[in-house]
Amino acid sequence: MKSHLIIQGPFFSDNKIHTKKSIISAIESGIFSKVTLSTYDHPELNDLRKSYDIEVIINEDPGSQGREVYRKKYQNINRQIKTITSGVIVDEFDYSMKIRSDCYIYQANKLERVINDFMTSNKKFLLTDSSSVRFDIDHPRTLYHLSDWFIGFKQEKSKLVKSIPFIDEKYNESWLNEQSHEIKSLYKRKKLSNRYGAEVWITLNLLSKVKFPIKHSLDYSIGAEKQFTSDLKKVMCAPMYSMGMRCMKMRSVHIPHLDRYENYLGRLEKIIYKVIGFFYKIYAEARQKFINN
Repeated sequence: MKSHLIIQGPFFSDNKIHTKKSIISAIESGIFSKVTLSTYDHPELNDLRKSYDIEVIINEDPGSQGREVYRKKYQNINRQIKTITSGVIVDEFDYSMKIRSDCYIYQANKLERVINDFMTSNKKFLLTDSSSVRFDIDHPRTLYHLSDWFIGFKQEKSKLVKSIPFIDEKYNESWLNEQSHEIKSLYKRKKLSNRYGAEVWITLNLLSKVKFPIKHSLDYSIGAEKQFTSDLKKVMCAPMYSMGMRCMKMRSVHIPHLDRYENYLGRLEKIIYKVIGFFYKIYAEARQKFINN
């Protein structure tokens, strides 16, 4: 099986987060036929090319054109799309996967097993559930919010992934100003700033590219939920720990969460997963209250 790994995002080179760790773990895993780093210009990249047998794509930075007001940071949707799509090679690999440049493989045997399970399944996409909210436990239900930390896909979906479009980040921010008081209050309560978050925008374009069933991230209807339930049949969603992956930047994403969506774990694993997530959620909420006080 020919497989391709795309390591996408900025090149990190400090003591705690170093993209070289991502590269080395990918090469040493022996899983991938080709490893590509899709990033932006950095002084270490010339030496990197000499030291490792990988492709390095230096992208022109599209910048950030809009803010996330409630999170007090700039959007990076187009930056992410740029580094993903420039790394995809259409119709060449049986399996392709993109990971963030602050993530690495720590147990190659686990990742290889999940990939093999994915390739023998009828699923089209492999996603991790590090930020995938279960759409069936909240209202309004969050639809099309699957994690974009890791995106795996079969050859027949490579052209689709390559064609993920940029979003108008300025309008993605200003859209909220045009909405009703009810929607503005809902967005403020959910601490969302934009019409579409990166996860929702990417998932919509992967699963429902022809006609979006929702008009914004917190849109909900019975029809849209039915469409999302149908679209989820295309996805294998596996917890990060079961994939043998780690993130250097955000370590807490490795801890199971009660409200994550997944369809890869067995029944007993799911029970354990939810129990751990329930108690971690209580701990996290109590800790936040302590910090606020």
